[in-house]
Parts: sequence; C-alpha cells; structure tokens
Amino acid sequence: MSGEPHPADADVVQTFVAALRASGFAVSTLVWYGSRACGMATTPRSDFDLIVVAPEFGAQGWVERLVAAYACWPTAYAADILCYTPEEFERLAGRASIVREALQTGRRVAV
Repeated sequence: MSGEPHPADADVVQTFVAALRASGFAVSTLVWYGSRACGMATTPRSDFDLIVVAPEFGAQGWVERLVAAYACWPTAYAADILCYTPEEFERLAGRASIVREALQTGRRVAV
C-alpha cells in the first residue's frame, strides 16, 4: 500500500460498513484495495474495490449476497464488491486468489 486514501473516500467506506450493519450483517472484516484505497485514483469515476466478510452470507447464494451488499452502497459511486463468509475468506486468503492479492496490496478497514 503506497499511500493513504482520501478522507472523503474513507468516509464513504465507513458509511457503507454502517449501512451493512444496520441491514443485519455482522461484518467481521472489510478489505479495501485498488486505487482509491491508496489515494491513487486518477478520476472521480474510479471505483471502490471492496471485500466484505460476514457470517450471514452463508445463508445466501452468490447473487443474493451481491444484491444485499449493493443495496447498502451509495449509488453516487461505482464499486466492485465481493462478499464472503469468514470460512470462505480464510480459505481464499491462503491460495492464489483475489482475496490474497487484496490482502497483500490493500488495507483492512477497522469494523
């Protein structure tokens, strides 16, 4: 991670976490990676890249997880959101995957 995110971008991410919690998701981990996470976004239209980890995703299929997460995301910003259970996240963190890459290049957000 080369730099710090813009404070306004950090506020967007924190608002998202709060909205997820208000919707009943006990977010245990949030990984923010990509250009906005390190303050390197070159355009206001750059997207947010996020991995959300919550046990409640285990009761949902992949599409339902995404629908639930995007329902909490502020529509003024583009985002790529991946949703995993804690077990899925740990398994993917240990092998070549987007999760491992995000952990190596991004930042864990305090939740």
